[in-house]
Amino acid sequence: MTRVEDEAMARAFLAQLFDDQGPLPAVDWEHYRLMQLIPGTAGVTDPAMRDQLVGRGFVELAKGTFDADTERRSITSLRVLITQVLGEQLRIMPGFDNPMVRALASGPTGGAPPNLHRLLSAVSDIVSKAVAVTICAENDLVGERLMTLLFVDGKYVGFLPAARALGPTVGAAS
Repeated sequence: MTRVEDEAMARAFLAQLFDDQGPLPAVDWEHYRLMQLIPGTAGVTDPAMRDQLVGRGFVELAKGTFDADTERRSITSLRVLITQVLGEQLRIMPGFDNPMVRALASGPTGGAPPNLHRLLSAVSDIVSKAVAVTICAENDLVGERLMTLLFVDGKYVGFLPAARALGPTVGAAS
């Protein structure tokens, strides 16, 4: 797909996401659920505890799929999150290269505990196949708050936060 086609896909997804009356946007629920283990365990700094939590997440994922109500609630949560972080009026940041996408696509580093290694390997497989389209608020002229939407085979699989390097911070040593 071309960049124009990728952006059109993202625009269509967002239009459906914000349409309360229409059908849900296309989501790859299996990959989406797996990607949710990343933010669901990110705040746990102890490696052994995080590995244990990821392991429990894999057990829960193996139990089944989302029902229609859970899918709708997940879409509603995503809409609320985007609205709270970026607002309702969005634009695409053409050509934005999210370093987190590159890092996750490269796979886990040596020494990762077993469950975390399994998660990062699975996420690497998803992200390396994904089309990444970064969005921001329409009135955000420099891209201070960004979110990269990920799509595999035309279906949404998750998002990654994004940050734009804006130069040295105030008070940084020169």
